[in-house]
Amino acid sequence: MDRLLRTSLLCIALIAFGCGTDPEANQNQNQNQNQNQNQNQNQNQNQNQNQNQNQNQNQNQNQNQNQNQVQPGVPCTEAAEAGPSAVFHDRGYLAQAVRAGEEIWLVYAAVEEIGEDDTTEKLRLSRLNCAGQVIDDIPVGTDTDDREYFPAIAADEDTVFLVWLAETPDGQQIFGRTFDADGEPRQAEPFEVNPVLKSGETVGTIWKPDMAVQHSGDAVIVFEALTSDGPRAVLHRINPDGGQVLNAFFVFDSDEHGEQVEPAVTVLPDGMVQYAYIGSTETFSTGPIYHGIVDPDADDPGDPPVAAQLFAPDSQSVAYSRGVGGHRFMAYSVGATNPNEMVLRRATDLGPVTTFATGVTGGISNFPAIATSETGGALAWLSYPQVPHQDMRVHVKRFEYDASGSVTGHESLITLDSEDNAGWPYGPSVVWLVDDLYFVAWVGRGDQMEVRGQVVEL
Repeated sequence: MDRLLRTSLLCIALIAFGCGTDPEANQNQNQNQNQNQNQNQNQNQNQNQNQNQNQNQNQNQNQNQNQNQVQPGVPCTEAAEAGPSAVFHDRGYLAQAVRAGEEIWLVYAAVEEIGEDDTTEKLRLSRLNCAGQVIDDIPVGTDTDDREYFPAIAADEDTVFLVWLAETPDGQQIFGRTFDADGEPRQAEPFEVNPVLKSGETVGTIWKPDMAVQHSGDAVIVFEALTSDGPRAVLHRINPDGGQVLNAFFVFDSDEHGEQVEPAVTVLPDGMVQYAYIGSTETFSTGPIYHGIVDPDADDPGDPPVAAQLFAPDSQSVAYSRGVGGHRFMAYSVGATNPNEMVLRRATDLGPVTTFATGVTGGISNFPAIATSETGGALAWLSYPQVPHQDMRVHVKRFEYDASGSVTGHESLITLDSEDNAGWPYGPSVVWLVDDLYFVAWVGRGDQMEVRGQVVEL
C-alpha cells in the first residue's frame, strides 16, 4: 500500500507533465508549451514596446500642449508682437478691450442661437496676452434666460470692473461684476447696479455706458440713461466688491441741452472726474459737446452741475484716453458731412486742437478710442462714406506729446479691416502694450459680425 500510495502521489505531482501518457506525447506538449511561452514573451515584449511608444506619444502630446498653452502673467515686453488680425468670435459685436497688468481683457456680446429661428446675446470675457492670444475665457452672467449687451469695462492693477444691460424676464436691469487680475470673479453671481436718482426713480435702461477707475479703487460709470425726462447722462459709482458707493445723479440737471447722448468719462491725474456728452435734438445724435468736472468725494457731486460747451457744434461721438502717463486726452468728431474732422486735444485743461482726419480716410470719421503711453499714444476710429453700416473702415494713428501734454506730431496711419465692413454702434477699442505696439479690437461685419483683434506696430 505504501508503494501504491507513493505512485499515486507522484502521478498527482507530475500530472501537469503528462503522467499516464507516452513519452513522445509529453515531448510534443513540452515543445508546444515552450513555443507558447516564447510567443507570450514576444507578445509581452510587443505590448511593452507599444506601451513605451504610447507613453512617448503622450509625453510628446503633453509637451506640445504645454508649449501651445498660453501662459498668464508674461510681461508685455516679452509677449508683445505685431501680427495678423485674429477672429475671437465669428458672430458678435459691442467689443471693448482694456489692459489690466500684463494682460488684455476683451469683452463682447456673442450672438447665440436659441431654438430654430431666434437668437440672443451673451457676454463673453477673454483674457489675452500681449500678443493677442487667448489665455482663458471667463464666464460673465449666470442666468441663461438673460440677454446681455451694452458692456463697459475698466481696470486698474488689482480689479477689472464690468457692467452691462440685461433683458430679464422681469424687464431691463443693469448688472455688474468685478474680477481679480487672475480672472477670478469676486462675486458668486452678478450684482444689480440699477442706479437710483434723487427723485427716487430707478434707472434700468442704458445705452453705451463708459467707465473709469478712480485713484481710490472705485469705478465711476456714466450712462446714457432712459429716464422719465428722456435720454440723460447719469453718473454712478461702485466699489470693487460691487457696493453702491454713491447714488446716481444727472451730470447736468436740465433739458436745455436736449438729449444727453454718447457720454464719456475719465479720472484726471488730480482725482477729479471729467465727463462729456453730446447735447442732441436730432435723431442721429448730432449736436454740440458739453463737458464738466465733478468731485467724486463731495457729499453731493452733482450739485451744482457744471457743463460748459465746447466749440464742436456738429459732433456725433466723444471719447477719453485710457492708459498711462500724466495727461488725459479727448477726441471727438466735428461735422456730420463728408468729409469731417476727427480731432484730439488735451483733456486736463482743454489744450490745443490737433486734427487727425480731414478727408484722409475718404469719409466721415466717427467713434474714436484713445490709448496712451508715457510719451505718446494712438487714436483709433471708424470712417464711412455718408451713412453708417456701409463701407465702414477701422483706422489707427500714432501721436506723440511733450511734458506739457501738447501733441507734437502724429503719423503712421494704418487702415485695418479693409476687406470686411466694420460694425457699430461701438467703434474700435485700442490698448497700449509696449513701445509702439498697440492692440486694436473691432467688429468686422461681413456676412456674420466677427469680433476681431490685432497687435499693430505704429
